[in-house]
Amino acid sequence: MSVILRAWLLGSLLAVAAVGSGCGGAPTLAADVRARALGFEAHAGAVPRWSRWGRVGDLRFLEVVVGTDEVDATLPMVLALHGFADGPRVPDGPYLGRARPYRMVLPEGPVEVAAGRAWSAWRVRDERPDELAHDLDAQVAPLVELVEILRIARPTRGRPVLLGYSQGGHLALTLAVRSPRTFARAIPMAAWLPPALLPAAPPEVPLPIRGVHARDDERVPLALTEAVYGALAERGWDARLEIVPGPHAPTAAIDAFAARELDVALLALDP
Repeated sequence: MSVILRAWLLGSLLAVAAVGSGCGGAPTLAADVRARALGFEAHAGAVPRWSRWGRVGDLRFLEVVVGTDEVDATLPMVLALHGFADGPRVPDGPYLGRARPYRMVLPEGPVEVAAGRAWSAWRVRDERPDELAHDLDAQVAPLVELVEILRIARPTRGRPVLLGYSQGGHLALTLAVRSPRTFARAIPMAAWLPPALLPAAPPEVPLPIRGVHARDDERVPLALTEAVYGALAERGWDARLEIVPGPHAPTAAIDAFAARELDVALLALDP
């Protein structure tokens, strides 16, 4: 089948999906049929989850619609950034059963490491803060471009919510301070911001930054993160840090924080 014919068939399916029973009596395609026609794959579970891979420029990303079969509905968007030696995956746990359905976009880090992907080859424990800062800052422009393109290409409600864990949390903090106009709320977890990236002035627009950190984090010492949030608050940023027990891991306490803050963000976007 030619590319042109495939495109025509898909366009015909979607045109039929847009026709309601009040327009000539044509039936509307079921939500799951529309989802598959748009290239989404269903995932088993009590909460609907539909995923597909995409690419913008050099950035490959996983797109997941959570909480509804209506993958083409107007939804809040969540940009989720994975940690070191990890990668995009269909969300579960605290990201299911949230206050509103949403569209999660999970970019893939550009750096290959032994067990997965990363945003930088450097970690906090390597004690190379300037090199880490350089690599994190280099990701800002392509990620902002990804968000701006997807907000046009996908039916999106408001500005995206930003969240990240560990090295993805470092990058979430970087995006928050470098491009506060792009996001509605930032939720960094187990994260730190290298000193070179600390802003000198208040944000141009208000951006709530709500972070969480484990008291016994052995990879990203709590004292470093507390200093970052203190500096941000002194410079006029709406930045608050919650401290929970445990090590550097997505514990039940961190999961509960993520669920709560995501609900707050989704309800603000979709009251």
